[in-house]
Amino acid sequence: MHGDLLTRDLDGSEAATYLELEKPVGVLLCGVLHHVDDETDPAEVVRGWVDVVPAGSYFVLTYQWNPGDGSLLAQAAASVGNCTST
Repeated sequence: MHGDLLTRDLDGSEAATYLELEKPVGVLLCGVLHHVDDETDPAEVVRGWVDVVPAGSYFVLTYQWNPGDGSLLAQAAASVGNCTST
């Protein structure tokens, strides 16, 4: 399915074609929030999805974290953060 993380309208969406949206669903936000800039407010993006999915739905959320200490973890996080998709 194609979609936009920032567009939270499920009615008429491709997801509505496959899901029974009156029943709880699972939402996976894995490795995407670090691509949302601070001005867009990643927390508000998640809050928006919580507001539109049916009651009883589940969320899985992961994100990249850079400890900024020069460690191997910091270097890996920085390299992922510099990746762009085409």
